[in-house]
Amino acid sequence: MLVLGLTGGIASGKSTALQIFKRYTPWVQDSDKVVHKILRQLNMDRKQLSKTAFDNNKINELEKRLHPLVRKANLKFINIAHKNRAQLVVIEVPLLFEAGFDKLCDYTIVINTPEHIQKQRALKRSGMDEDKYNKIIARQIPLRQKLELADFAIKGYPNKLHTIKDIHQLLL
Repeated sequence: MLVLGLTGGIASGKSTALQIFKRYTPWVQDSDKVVHKILRQLNMDRKQLSKTAFDNNKINELEKRLHPLVRKANLKFINIAHKNRAQLVVIEVPLLFEAGFDKLCDYTIVINTPEHIQKQRALKRSGMDEDKYNKIIARQIPLRQKLELADFAIKGYPNKLHTIKDIHQLLL
């Protein structure tokens, strides 16, 4: 079984890439959705958290609580996939390298999207503004460093066809 870790900056095209990977395997895990589920289980209001989460002390405290739970969920997912004789598993984790989730993977993939395109995409999202965007970016390692750490890179621009092509070539 091969475990791929997928990452990239905000609005880089991670969700699009994850949907494309679903064409090749049903064993894909979106860690953002895992976090949302955990927050519901902990009775934490995601919208309320997002208003205060980027205070460094609060985000560090929140990540100390969430990362072990997300790691546990991803390990459980990988184990279930293994028991079901999956050949390919993809876990998408925005902070793959920052939180050490790359250690769960055989190979890592970064979505390579220029930062000006990421910013343009992100600012179109509901509830996103320049200040929030900058705070999110500040918590992530720079794209050039992710590219150095990753085993592979795929394009998250200029359109979905480039991403499809890169993923197809990667899996051949």
